[in-house]
Amino acid sequence: MDKEGEGADIEIEMPWSEEELRLVFYKFDSDRDNEVEVEDLIPLLRYIGSKPNPEDIPNIIKQVSNYATMAWDEFLEFIHRYREHDIALLRQSFKETDTDGSGKLDATEVEILLRKLGYAPTAQTVHEAMDEVDQDKDGDIGFREFEALREFLRTTEGFMRHDIVEIQSLYTRAAGSGKDADGLRRDLSTDEIWRITMFQGYAASAKDIAQIAAEVDADGMGTVSFPELLKVIRRVREIERESIIKVLRKHGDLHGNRLSVADLGIALDFLGYYVSEEAVFEILDSLGDTESEDYLTLEELMAFLRGYRQTEGFSEAEMKELQEVFTAEDIGHTDSINALELGRVLRSLGFSMTLQKVQRLVEEIDFDGSGELEINEFVKLMRQLMQGEAKKRRDAFQFLDVARTGEIPLQLLPRAVTILDEVEPENFMLKSALKAAEIPEGTLSIGIGSFELFYKHYRRAVVEDIRKNAGYGPKEIVHLTSIFNGYDKDKSGTIERSELQQLIAQYFPDATKSRSQQIEIQKILASFDTGAKTGELDFHKFVWLMRKCDDMRDKSDVEQEAEVVKECNLSVEELEGFRQIFSSAVHWTGELDVPSLQELLTKVVDLNEDEGEELRKIVQQVHPHGRDVVRFPQFIKLIKRITEENLLGVNDAANRSLRRSESSKRKLGGKKGVPLPKEVSQASLAQPDAK
Repeated sequence: MDKEGEGADIEIEMPWSEEELRLVFYKFDSDRDNEVEVEDLIPLLRYIGSKPNPEDIPNIIKQVSNYATMAWDEFLEFIHRYREHDIALLRQSFKETDTDGSGKLDATEVEILLRKLGYAPTAQTVHEAMDEVDQDKDGDIGFREFEALREFLRTTEGFMRHDIVEIQSLYTRAAGSGKDADGLRRDLSTDEIWRITMFQGYAASAKDIAQIAAEVDADGMGTVSFPELLKVIRRVREIERESIIKVLRKHGDLHGNRLSVADLGIALDFLGYYVSEEAVFEILDSLGDTESEDYLTLEELMAFLRGYRQTEGFSEAEMKELQEVFTAEDIGHTDSINALELGRVLRSLGFSMTLQKVQRLVEEIDFDGSGELEINEFVKLMRQLMQGEAKKRRDAFQFLDVARTGEIPLQLLPRAVTILDEVEPENFMLKSALKAAEIPEGTLSIGIGSFELFYKHYRRAVVEDIRKNAGYGPKEIVHLTSIFNGYDKDKSGTIERSELQQLIAQYFPDATKSRSQQIEIQKILASFDTGAKTGELDFHKFVWLMRKCDDMRDKSDVEQEAEVVKECNLSVEELEGFRQIFSSAVHWTGELDVPSLQELLTKVVDLNEDEGEELRKIVQQVHPHGRDVVRFPQFIKLIKRITEENLLGVNDAANRSLRRSESSKRKLGGKKGVPLPKEVSQASLAQPDAK
């Protein structure tokens, strides 16, 4: 027997240098008292790439200290003792895995041992790592080589080289040209980390990512470096694997080792993924031979999710449709579409959104800050939207499943649709969808599968209506109907030309101030002057008129925004921050009036009556026609002016608020935060409890 396999007389070096340990110690010493909390030792071990068993750590801690904190020398002793314990366990596990007693492990055995130790490697990762450490290139590795392999996985966080290159590219694009106070490339915020994981196809929510990032961000600075980003994504993969194991235990066979293909939809639902039935079968086919045609193992489920990420969860037919609508809107053949074009594409697919919402979606996906999406970015955006819709459906179903039976009464379907669409459904559409879903008459309740099938058919009908109604969704049509009826005084079903002028003046007042837009509106009105009653519009034509006017106004907003961004010299990050604030409070018309602005500012500072009037005057000054409202371009000017000139005492109030927040954190023993800014940032306004 090869004694190396037993590892009885082999001294394994520490994988961490003293310098590296000092940096980690300092990072976890959040209050800078030269000690680390013992409760932070497990997160610390995970941070440096170890896989500690939480049950083993308390005993090791007791061997070193009986206190709640550890100084540097005690910490170093703890690391050495943990390392000895870890190597002893590793030797035992290696020996148990080495079933033939050869003292070496082949690729299959290495994969088995890594999973036993808590790693989640792919077969490709194992082969790449083995090739790195297998010195004699015989395809097998001994104990010392296995520990070197484990060290290799620690430094790469278990990623393959091409994975790291891709993540590095996303990190660089997300960080942009931003620099920190020392002139170094800035680290990423939690929101930016979530954008990267979402871009890669993981279902983890922004809240999930924030929790993981908080563990990695031990110094509480609120940002993550590239090595830490790898740790976050590695943890996302580990948590996903743990979730799959839970699914197997709950919905798998008796031993919890396999999941029926018939229950795959339940598993995907639990994991937070949306995949159409057609895409599921195509991904299953791409897996090749599996242990069983009817069941999937843990590793096969992991492989399925990798296939999902490669296809973005879309079938070939769905991908073809996305390509077609993208190409149809890419009129200039630039291989990219801007926010205005994306808005039209989304409306054709049944997603009716305001310009501000579309622009925010572009910013989430557009890592290079070009303001446009290429086809691969567009597909990722659609996958994100589909996942969001799927989550809304699951949440609505669970909300109505009060008894937690896994079913909802059929009579609650109208309410479910109302929750999802925010408007009561038409009875004929409900009946048609029930028939298409082949739900038998007399059925009293349905499960999530039947509900998904029902809503799939109902949604198709809604999308058709959205396309007929100029891209307006059900809720918007209800609103437009109310407007139309308000101008149809004689209830004739039409609006007179004279009434149209009043309507446009009320809902598109800026257009009446611009000579070019007045001409454009006259052309739009002339295009509708058809039929026996020239000069009148029925509801259908009215809806299309509103769309054309909305499009004209959106185009004007985009052009003005570009001018303002250049004038104010805004970075991509600053622009995104402004848009986030504006979108949180904007009215459906795309405007913010003075009361709404005052409410927004009261998150930072209380305004008295005189200051409220001063705000109104400032608003009128930044508006091109002196109105007391702002659209997004004017909103940027308004906030820039308020913060740069410290108008209304906003900066002073924000700094007082931040100081109180810092003081509260210190009193509660919390971690230190970022240095106070010299002036209020746009992010301060977005915090609901900043004051």
